[in-house]
Amino acid sequence: GRERAHKELGRVQMVRIKKELEDIAKVERDISMMGPRMQITLSPLPKSKQKPKSKADPASGPVETPAPDAPAPAPAPEPTKGEEHAEA
Repeated sequence: GRERAHKELGRVQMVRIKKELEDIAKVERDISMMGPRMQITLSPLPKSKQKPKSKADPASGPVETPAPDAPAPAPAPEPTKGEEHAEA
């Protein structure tokens, strides 16, 4: 079924995750398929072997911090009767 239709996309994601975590984790078991599930087992590196991330690391992306006086976002409105099955 669908679980196996695009396993190459799942493998690309697993490789990306493995690369992003290589500074703080080691691979115990590499990428494998067990039925429809793809998995990888990682374990944390000891603190002495972890590489500190530099603050100018572009791979980490921008970090958003909310303004201290910013209001919380409003919850999504509840659908009214008749709109429950309507599609956008």
